[in-house]
Amino acid sequence: LHAHFRLSRLSSWRVHTGLVSHSAVRPHQGAMVERIISHPFYSTQNHDYDVALLRLRTPLNFSDTVGAVCLPAEEQHFPRGSQCWVSGWGHTDPSHTHSSDMLQDTVVPLLSTRLCNSSCVYSGALTPRMLCAGYLDGRADACQGDSGGPLVCPDGGIWRLVGVVSWGRGCAEPNHPGVYAKVAEFLDWIHDTAQVSVGQGWGREVSKAPAPQTLSTSLFNTWALLRAGERTREWSPQWVKEDVMLVTLNPLSFYQLKH
Repeated sequence: LHAHFRLSRLSSWRVHTGLVSHSAVRPHQGAMVERIISHPFYSTQNHDYDVALLRLRTPLNFSDTVGAVCLPAEEQHFPRGSQCWVSGWGHTDPSHTHSSDMLQDTVVPLLSTRLCNSSCVYSGALTPRMLCAGYLDGRADACQGDSGGPLVCPDGGIWRLVGVVSWGRGCAEPNHPGVYAKVAEFLDWIHDTAQVSVGQGWGREVSKAPAPQTLSTSLFNTWALLRAGERTREWSPQWVKEDVMLVTLNPLSFYQLKH
């Protein structure tokens, strides 16, 4: 989840898992959210520290359609050119306002921060907690409604959550690839926050509200947190912190999808 979410009432959130289409969403189903913790250093000016965590009221049940993704290992580096995937729902054309009903995905290569901070791209706007991925010729990219989406990269038979869609300039515009929160820079915060989430914690918490409400138009792409090195092929629910999830809560969108 990225930090600049808009809803303030916990009762307004539902997490739907195992679905591939918007039409399959049942608003009164889905997991309820007990707590949302955004990073305390999040900046509204440049979207630095653009991450947040959710704690669900009850654990998710893993199945053939609901699984987990690994966090990056400590000191793990994915080189530029690594082929990674973003996936989700949303606009497939920046000029359209309709989201895709079916889950979409596209491949984007990782780009170096030096390149993305060059004068012909983002002119130094990327901080050490950001990375960029995409094509300088504007071939494919995240688009409107993409914030909070996962950027996952293969690593020897497992998937690692390398980035969280954060910001960009336009959609698939030349010299303006997508910018992501760099998950590896937040490992200590994720681990520390997950461990203290049952207490007061130190993130900004969304206030609780008594009357349950639902979101009837949003489909969520949910990724559970695994400790670095644990394989998704052999997952077991007890391997995962039972009630703390890093999830994507906004429908994704992609321009000129390549499958």
